[in-house]
Amino acid sequence: MMLVSLVAILAGVWLCARAAARRFTGWAGFAAFYALAVLAVPNAVGLPALLVLRDAFPDGGTQLAARIVVIGMAAALVFYPLGYWRQRLER
Repeated sequence: MMLVSLVAILAGVWLCARAAARRFTGWAGFAAFYALAVLAVPNAVGLPALLVLRDAFPDGGTQLAARIVVIGMAAALVFYPLGYWRQRLER
């Protein structure tokens, strides 16, 4: 479950970087999609993970879902700028 959630988060971060690089040029687009990738994408993926893990592991599922969100946010902080600049160079 954790691996699937992290892959989904990275896919969402990549889509945000692609949209910012291809459609919305400039620093405003970069910053807006950076905030979206770091704050919204991990939480959107973490909510279904929370609902599944809370029922599967009653004693530790909530903490595991919180870790998924935090790791996803940390990954988004690193991988969004890399994906953005890679998409900009391919254009």
